[in-house]
Amino acid sequence: MKADDVVKRSLKNIGSKKTVYIPGWFNVLIAGIIGNMFLLPFLKLINKNI
Repeated sequence: MKADDVVKRSLKNIGSKKTVYIPGWFNVLIAGIIGNMFLLPFLKLINKNI
């Protein structure tokens, strides 16, 4: 995506109730894959140790 598009979409969603806004369907897809493959198992491991 062009930087201008990212800024416009991000500013448009700044007032929404979403905690995180990821512009672009491909970026959302990649973030979901990375989150499910790496972040979730890591968080589960940490939760077991607390």
